[in-house]
Order: sequence, then C-alpha cells, then structure tokens
Amino acid sequence: MLLVIFSGFRGWLFYERTPELRGLTWGQRLKLFWVGSHLDSVMVSRAILIMIVFLLLAPGSWIAPLRPVILTFSGALFFLVILFETAGVYFFRFYDFRPNYLVFEHGFDVEVLQTVRKAYPVTRIVLSATIGAVVCLFMLRQLAPLDVSKSTIMVSGYPVLWDHLWMLFLLFLAGIASRGSLGRRPLNPSAGAVTTNRIANEIASSGVFNVLYEWNQQVKGSYQNLRSLIKTLPAHEATNRARRYLAAQGKLTDDSPNPLVRLVQGKESNKPLNVVLVVMESFTSRLVGALDGCPALTPELDRLASEGVLLETCYATGERTIQGLEALVSSFPPLPGVGVVRRPQARTGFTTLASLLKESGYSTLFLYGGQGIFDHMRAFYLGNGFDLFIEEKDFE
Repeated sequence: MLLVIFSGFRGWLFYERTPELRGLTWGQRLKLFWVGSHLDSVMVSRAILIMIVFLLLAPGSWIAPLRPVILTFSGALFFLVILFETAGVYFFRFYDFRPNYLVFEHGFDVEVLQTVRKAYPVTRIVLSATIGAVVCLFMLRQLAPLDVSKSTIMVSGYPVLWDHLWMLFLLFLAGIASRGSLGRRPLNPSAGAVTTNRIANEIASSGVFNVLYEWNQQVKGSYQNLRSLIKTLPAHEATNRARRYLAAQGKLTDDSPNPLVRLVQGKESNKPLNVVLVVMESFTSRLVGALDGCPALTPELDRLASEGVLLETCYATGERTIQGLEALVSSFPPLPGVGVVRRPQARTGFTTLASLLKESGYSTLFLYGGQGIFDHMRAFYLGNGFDLFIEEKDFE
C-alpha cells in the first residue's frame, strides 16, 4: 500500500508537469516510474523491517493482544508518508525540486516556518494525511486481519511452520529491497537521474529518500566547513588576489556581478575540433616510456607524447579520483568532506566543459567503466551539460 501511495504522488507530479515532459519517449516515461519504485521500495522495506522481525519472532499468542500497537504503528506510518508526500507536492511547485538538503538548510528557520504556515494550506495537508491514514488502515484490516484464533493452529503445527517460512521470505525480500540493488553499491539519490530532463529526474527521485540520505550524510559529517579546517582570507583580500592573478590571463570586464569575469582572446578556428579527455584510474608514470618509465608499457601514449604536448609534472590538489574528475570538467577545487560531484547542490547549474561546448554546438558524452551511481556521477554529469552517460551496464 505504501508503494501505491508513493507511485500515486509520483503520478500526480507527472500529470502536473506534463508540458515539460513531452520530449520524453515512452521508454523514458516508464523508466521514470520504474526507477522511482526502486527508491520507494528502499524506504518502505526499511520502515517495515522491524514489524516483519517482530511478527517472525513473536509467538502467535502475542499477535492479538498487540494488535492495537501494530495498527498504531501502521497508522502512523501511513500518516507520515501521506503528510510528507502531500507537502512535497507544494515543495515541488515552489522550488522545482523534490524535498532535499534545503529542508535542513532552511526548514528550522523561524521566518521560513512562519512563511510556510501563511503560504501553505497546513491544516488541509494535515487533514488530508489523517483521512488518508484512516482509509489505509481500514483497507489494511480488510486485506490483512491480525485476528488469531485457535482454529488457525492445527495438528503437527504445519500452518505455523508455513507462516514462519512466509515471514522469512518477506524478511529476505525486505532486506534486499532496503539496499535497493543487487549490485556492488546500494542506491543513492543519483539513481533518479534517468534522462537529461531535470524535471523528469526530480519526479523519478524520492523526497523521503533524499531527506533521509542527506540527514545521514550530515550525521556522518560528510559536509565539513572549510573554515573549520584552515584559516581563510577575508573576502575582499581573496578577491583582490584573484583579480591580480587573472588580469595576467585576460582582460577583466568589470561589468558583471562576478568581479572575476574576464575576456580571453583566443585563436579562431574555422573547423571545430573533437575534444576527447581520457582519465585513467591509479595510472603510474613509472610505466610510461615517455617519462623514462621501466618497463615501458605505454607505446600508444608514448606516440601521442611525441606528437603533442607532454606535461611532465602534475601537482594534485585532491586525494581521490572524484576530486580529479570535478576539477577536470569544472575547474572546481577539492572541498573538505565529500567531493563536489556527490553534493546535492551540484546536481544542476554547474558550469562545466560540456556545458560550454554545447553552446558551440557540440554533442557531449561521458563514458564510465563502472556504475553510474558511484559517487553520484550519473546525476552530476547528466545535470550539468552532458547529453549522454554510458556506464558499465550499457557495455555489451
């Protein structure tokens, strides 16, 4: 029933934003709901795991006395899901996003809460959630009655055995679903990136999943404040230093809110060239012949080095591959904690090499030999200029 509720609200958002989704193929539309159901199943399975374990371990004689507790738990679950999803519709109308990190950045601000109370029909939302929870509880009692009588316990205990086997099977399914994937990595919010259409990706995602995932990241301290680690310059001094440095590389325009915008006059080319960037994980210069490596195992790289420009010295500002990738495509320096690519604020609106090339008519493509949900890469690249993301499952 919870999956039906989540899918119903996803269908509601899809209906409201239909004009912005007309470019999607039928396959993409179906994938939107399919991926969304995967994310929903993670939330549902984690919510009911405790109840499944209890029903598996508790003697049959406990079920009837604890029936009010089970119904109360179920009712609270229905109420919270309907309440959150209904509020999420209003959130989506205002921000064009599913509930996400913004809930933590602004959700506890007194002024924001006052604005929400005035602008949103809070009473109507709570009333709708209450009525919806009551209806769901009534349907639950009809579909899965919890009454246990002596007639259900037969000789040799076979019904009890089958009941426990069934609960073990449900426990197994819930355990698999709570991870969301049979692959090497569990699901994360980037799984919702199914197209280059940002609205479609947001509808495919799950607001509950987003909020709980961000809460977990904050609890683990994944997003550290730079000022807590190093002493930073005053803003005006840092700006003046950057302007002095950049002035030698172009003409500062001084006509933009950004004081660092500059005009760089490059050579004009009559024919656009193909741009190919090859990134190799953990590749060592000790095996590159052009860098006097021994044994020399890179004949093709050596050939390219002899025909082009070889940069012999590299200074790494980060320590992980993902920090190198974000620097490569967006010139963004590493931040404390998780990389920029994994941060929810970077899922759209980032200027990248791909977005700049698209302005000149280029088609852009990112190929990755692993799973796209790793470090949220698929969501970052599809949301910031890349037309297509090919990953491990797409290779034959």
